Amino acid sequence: MLAIHFTDRGFTCSAAHDGVEALSLLKDGQIQVMITDLDMPRMNGVALLSAVREKCMCLRNIVLSGYATVGNLTACLQEGAMVLLPKPLPNLDALNRAVNQGFEQVQGWIDQMTTIVRLCGGSAAESPSAPR
Repeated sequence: MLAIHFTDRGFTCSAAHDGVEALSLLKDGQIQVMITDLDMPRMNGVALLSAVREKCMCLRNIVLSGYATVGNLTACLQEGAMVLLPKPLPNLDALNRAVNQGFEQVQGWIDQMTTIVRLCGGSAAESPSAPR
């Protein structure tokens, strides 16, 4: 449902059934914002965030959970989540804002890296590409 929602808003989306599948989707480095749940089979959300933090420094992470406790929030933030949103979502406004904020942050980092590469005499081919 969320993939359809964000595709309709102009984003390129991929969907995974669990954390292990999500990690395999992240290998190409083209994803900018990840939305995950805390409670998933094979790999929970905190373990996924930890694995992602080691591999994808520029990825912005949003966590959804029916168990939005202070302990879960703390664990998610320590592993690099930008926000933990409680489920059920009354509407998609907060999630839309979080995705837009994450996407804008990564785009800003890409713009900065591109500027640095150009200032150092690099070519456009060496500049980072804009992931989705």
